[in-house]
Amino acid sequence: MGSDPRLTKPFDLLVAWQRKDGGWVLQKHLEERFKTRSCPSSSHGAAVALYQSGHREYEPALRKVFSFLIGHLTLKDPQEMCRFIFRGHNLLQEMLMFSDLGIGLDTQPVQKYLEWLLSLYNPQRGCFHYSGSMQDATDLGPGGAKYGLFQLIDDEWLTYRITRIAANLMRSSSTPERLRGSI
Repeated sequence: MGSDPRLTKPFDLLVAWQRKDGGWVLQKHLEERFKTRSCPSSSHGAAVALYQSGHREYEPALRKVFSFLIGHLTLKDPQEMCRFIFRGHNLLQEMLMFSDLGIGLDTQPVQKYLEWLLSLYNPQRGCFHYSGSMQDATDLGPGGAKYGLFQLIDDEWLTYRITRIAANLMRSSSTPERLRGSI
């Protein structure tokens, strides 16, 4: 990024807006819905932006938001989480970020989800393949399923993302043995 303020100031501002719980909330939600806690969807978006910046200086903010996102997932039924989009979480993207930084791999919701992802491997096809319905792949409803899953459950994209996650898990010293055994 260098010293160009057009590239540094927006990220610094994003970090400054991070809430004490580690997440973010849209100003509109504060004003119109009177939200008092951070929103997983807004927090996911901020996490992706900081993660994709590639700058290590944002790692403390990333660790805080990952803790927030994992904390939110621990409140949910792990069986219901076996989807690609769930309650404001793009879980495939989150698992890629978690596995890349070795964060949350020992938590029950992350392990459950990673086990589900790894179970999608189809040896006959030689790729990861989702064979469920589009509607079951998300909790966005029928319209959201059609558009929300674009480039998520297609075999090529799914294989690319899960292979990256599996490679991260193999490299990470914080990967539990139980997950290593299913790679």
